[in-house]
Amino acid sequence: MTQTAEQGLSGIAFVPRGSGMVVLTPSFLVGETGRRIYDAYRKHITENFPENENFQLRLEGNEVVEANVNDANIIDQVVRPFGGRVSLPKDWDEEFMQMTDNKHYTIANALVFRTLQDGYEPKNDRITQALAEHIDVERALREPGMITGFNFVPNQDESYGFIAVPAQRFHVHYDERFLGKYNGLKFDNTDDKGMPLHLDKQNGKRVWSTRDDGISGFDLNRSRGLLSSGYVLSYSYGTGRVVVVAAEGGALDLSEVLETQQRSELLGRLENARTYIQNLEESLRGKK
Repeated sequence: MTQTAEQGLSGIAFVPRGSGMVVLTPSFLVGETGRRIYDAYRKHITENFPENENFQLRLEGNEVVEANVNDANIIDQVVRPFGGRVSLPKDWDEEFMQMTDNKHYTIANALVFRTLQDGYEPKNDRITQALAEHIDVERALREPGMITGFNFVPNQDESYGFIAVPAQRFHVHYDERFLGKYNGLKFDNTDDKGMPLHLDKQNGKRVWSTRDDGISGFDLNRSRGLLSSGYVLSYSYGTGRVVVVAAEGGALDLSEVLETQQRSELLGRLENARTYIQNLEESLRGKK
């Protein structure tokens, strides 16, 4: 076999039927995998946030539709133990955007913290207050912080019915570009954090949307614009999609899948052999 042919096949894994599901990411929540993830999401909501209408995901046909940051976070909590996570701005590269172009928006599992008080939505203040002890509030006035690695947990108040608490991966990326003065500027490319480069009033095909205060989610829209200007965390449209990717260091080891499958097949053969022997013994007894 030529070296070129070997390189072309090196990334292929042949997995036997019955060994589980292999999900190529980035991926929408579709098909049987999407349904299973959605069922786990609904179970989590029912057990932790009963009758809370701030979660909007629904199953429509063979895909899970709509998306807000609340949904993205719960999906992240559901898939993390299995080597997945919800996408972040750093994942939104050319290949990713071709999935959403002119069809869908997606939202990151992230929050953008600017100020303690939100001039647009008072309910957001409970979220910012809970995060304040984990963030440099004074610095955020100059460089708002993009927060990742948090979990929404129940909180019985008159706000959303939940607050954000740090998880093991908690991180704050402070960045001046989240300030309202950059709202409406244009750009073409992003840095390794997924933030816009070379913001300009005239040049660029993509639009950067942000605002002055409070807290918001972080969206990629259908025209490749980046938005952290929303103020209602439960805001959602039918064109929204949560996208899952492989978590760093969490991708499934296919050798374990194959070992499980081989063990299952061996047990199946042993059971068949046992049944055959039992039938043979009964047949021999009948001839005596």
